[in-house]
Amino acid sequence: MSVAGYGAIRILNVIDDLATRALVTCVLQHYGMSVTSSGREGLAQHLRRNDLDLIILDLRHCRGEKLGLLCKIVSVFIPVMIADDHRCAESDRVIVLELGADDYMTEPIAARELVARVRCILRRRGRTRPTGHNHSESSAYRFGDLTLNLSTRNLTRSDGTRIFLSRREYALLLAFLNNPDRTLTREQLVRMTRQNQDASERSIDVLVLRLRRKLEGHPGSQRIIETKRGDGYALKAVVERP
Repeated sequence: MSVAGYGAIRILNVIDDLATRALVTCVLQHYGMSVTSSGREGLAQHLRRNDLDLIILDLRHCRGEKLGLLCKIVSVFIPVMIADDHRCAESDRVIVLELGADDYMTEPIAARELVARVRCILRRRGRTRPTGHNHSESSAYRFGDLTLNLSTRNLTRSDGTRIFLSRREYALLLAFLNNPDRTLTREQLVRMTRQNQDASERSIDVLVLRLRRKLEGHPGSQRIIETKRGDGYALKAVVERP
């Protein structure tokens, strides 16, 4: 059984707790997904090959080290799901989602919910993994001295410098690039970035601030995202679309 006609799903299960790892592997294999169980030592090899559709990670031990692993996974655009025990704090969930995790679930893990969450992640991501370094430049937005390659989700400057974007920053940038020189309200941006429906307008302000800092590079740079006081934000740049 595959997800929405996409074919075989390849998942790496890197949960530390052996019982939970076995349970998750068994459930997903039952639904026709190809699951490889591994300790953290096998993760680097898969990241180099970039041959996965999803990685399931947990934060039970060595939280600082695990957050570093999360950043590495997100940087190569492989979807990641965090599984954790019931003792995790709200702050833990917020941190991993802000760092780019696609979902977070806690024990006890319900089989049908696990499968539904995995399917949701893969549908949302469209399973668009980069398969190499030679991607068509036609699938890129260009604005100012920046290029956003849609195949790899890489944002680079004209000098080759790469700018890392979190999942939400990437979604926000796409919203602006698809609507250049148009004022977008905070409510519109919440919808366009697919944030939680309960997300506050303040969360969009923080997200815009983070993205603006990355795009503009250094103090004194030309303002790319303008604040329209009382209305929202607008991208002030000439955009060359794919």
